[in-house]
Amino acid sequence: MNAIHKMMLSAAATGALLGVASTGWAVPDRAEVIQRAASVVKVQAFDHRNQTFFGTGVVVAPHRVATSCHVTRHSAQIVVIYRGESFQVMGQAADIDHDTCVLDVPALNTPALALTRSHTLRVGQAVWAMGFEGGAGLQFRTGIVRALHKHDGAWVIESTTAFTSGSSGGALMDDSGHLIGLLTYRLRGDRRSYFSVPTEWLSNASTTRESLPQVQPVTQGLAFWQRGPEELPYFMRAHRLVIDSDWRTLLVLSDAWLLSDANNTEAWWYRGASLEMLTEARGAASAYRQALALDPGFIPALFSLGRLVAQLGDSDEALRIITMLSAIDIELGTCLSHRITPTAESPPTETSNEACSAM
Repeated sequence: MNAIHKMMLSAAATGALLGVASTGWAVPDRAEVIQRAASVVKVQAFDHRNQTFFGTGVVVAPHRVATSCHVTRHSAQIVVIYRGESFQVMGQAADIDHDTCVLDVPALNTPALALTRSHTLRVGQAVWAMGFEGGAGLQFRTGIVRALHKHDGAWVIESTTAFTSGSSGGALMDDSGHLIGLLTYRLRGDRRSYFSVPTEWLSNASTTRESLPQVQPVTQGLAFWQRGPEELPYFMRAHRLVIDSDWRTLLVLSDAWLLSDANNTEAWWYRGASLEMLTEARGAASAYRQALALDPGFIPALFSLGRLVAQLGDSDEALRIITMLSAIDIELGTCLSHRITPTAESPPTETSNEACSAM
């Protein structure tokens, strides 16, 4: 048993004594799923040519359903379908930039999901998703948070909860069953990451006002994720470059990102990732440390730096980082330990394997 593996066992024991939370991969029981499903509806929208768009909606307040605007924005008529019955949508409040629409459905009487904010999440946390995939039956999936992307005062949530067309506007819930986001989009060529917009972008006015604007096509503007390549948020451009393995362009992009926001931890992490892939290990380590100086609990930088310093032969710092990561999430700590020493005696658990697959 090597020194790193011994330290990992010690860190795991400490985490257990302190009650450190793991990723919590336990699937909710049938009763919990049925209870949450009562707040998720199918959305059917018709444009002026009678073309039909399918999506999903979540009840967020009495008679109010939140969904993705890219499902409903071109429509003059919208209905929601709940347990086989259709309910007419009488009004719509649209935030096209954030791709969040709230629908007024006066005849719909079903309980709302409790909402919580994206800042309560952490990387590695278990999440649940519900949506009408393909416009057919309601599907339930579990996964974890892969990353949190700061944008417009909240966090766009990147998770492993796969979804397909028809699920847009569906529910992303934390492991307590609270709504934290709406299932929104994924990038072509990437089957590991699925993105949800945060509940913070649901306007209080649109969920509490007595009436909403009449349903009609909304033709102006694009959602933040639908814009041209140079108009996308930095985190989306960076993600695409990682998919394409274009590390030199990623380095240039991260430097431009840092010129606009020198205290952005994600930008520092992407700079480190690009330098690491360009075999500039010392510069990469420096960038990861800068990210951690800004946010000591920034899991992607902890994970990357721990792996990198172990490769550079600094076992003391690697052990320290494993301990820090384990104090945040024991499964991710186990994952890092086995990334560093894949032949360690104690095999990773099923949950740490899931965590590793997401990092």
